[in-house]
Amino acid sequence: MTETSTETPTLTPSGTPSGTPSETPTVALSATPTIGFFSILLATTSNPVLKEIEEEYGDNIEDVPASLQLLDRNLTGTVPSELGLLTGLVNLNLGDNQLSGPIPSELGLLPKANGITLADNLLTGTIPLELQQCTNVLFYYFDRNNLSGPIPSELGSLTRLAFLDLSENKLTGTIPSEFQESGNLIRLSLESNQLTGTIPSDLEKLTKLQKLGLDRNPITGTIPSELGLLTALTRISLYRTDLTGTIPSELGLLTALTLLDVTNSTIDLTIPPELQELVDSGNLEIYDDYDYDDYDYDDDATDHTNE
Repeated sequence: MTETSTETPTLTPSGTPSGTPSETPTVALSATPTIGFFSILLATTSNPVLKEIEEEYGDNIEDVPASLQLLDRNLTGTVPSELGLLTGLVNLNLGDNQLSGPIPSELGLLPKANGITLADNLLTGTIPLELQQCTNVLFYYFDRNNLSGPIPSELGSLTRLAFLDLSENKLTGTIPSEFQESGNLIRLSLESNQLTGTIPSDLEKLTKLQKLGLDRNPITGTIPSELGLLTALTRISLYRTDLTGTIPSELGLLTALTLLDVTNSTIDLTIPPELQELVDSGNLEIYDDYDYDDYDYDDDATDHTNE
């Protein structure tokens, strides 16, 4: 009599089942996932994110929506690398959970991704270089984690990128001058990290930039006069930095500017006449002597829901 096998199949890189008992399937990231493979994966995984997907959408990969919204679900564990199999994903939002571990490099395998939100988690490790492969991406929100290491200069190759928020992490190194290639950037938020070096003058090429947040970083040097060419800027935040020198008169060309914050920095706080005209018109506020013990940081909290 032939005995019925109770072995749990796994998948080799070629996608062929093998007979190793009780193992989670090996993910073949270079292969196109099949419905059967995804079903096996969900049936054998213990990852809370994947279990949440199974509970909400079932085990058919074709039923997973293009916009996967799993924010604020109290999810723990890691961001599963298997999400790279969901090649139809356009928007991935895992924000406001308790996810830990690194950002998987496999997220760079999402060719249709317009945006990835991993904000407000406990993520560690570095930002994967592979994220440069998401050439259609419009936003990366990785703020409020514990990410470390340098900001990959390769992100500058993402010409459609409009919103990049890496604030409130532990990133080190310098601000990549390669961001000059990201001509569609609207918001560049690098606040509250451990970035050093100077503000690249090449940022002058970001003509669509509206918000530049570099505060709470030990950056040095002076405020580049080239920032005066960024006529779309509405907000420049440089407080609690180690910048020196004067406020460039060229900033007076920024008629859309509503806030310049240089509080608690070592900048000469003399306001040039060209900038004073914007203050006198009521359009511009300059923070140069603010009591941050009374400051409500929630006023600066980034709301990603409408972007």
